[in-house]
Amino acid sequence: MSILEVSNLKKTIEKIIDNPPEGLTVYKEGVLIGKNVTIEEGATILPPTIIMDGAKIRQGAYIRGSAFIGEGAVVGHCTEVKNSILMAG
Repeated sequence: MSILEVSNLKKTIEKIIDNPPEGLTVYKEGVLIGKNVTIEEGATILPPTIIMDGAKIRQGAYIRGSAFIGEGAVVGHCTEVKNSILMAG
């Protein structure tokens, strides 16, 4: 799979999680993270979610699943994200 199929983001992310590419590690079941990812205290991350290298998840952020957080992207303080792709920041 070379690009996310936005028409069914959840299924696409689940396929990637089932066969994680090199460089992504399991943060918890259904959540993959890259290198140098910052997840601050109080952030909630539900599956399926992929967080790429250098992304920052701020305090109180709520990622409700079906989310792809791009390289260097920031999910701000008390922000809610669901069924979303955040491009590289």
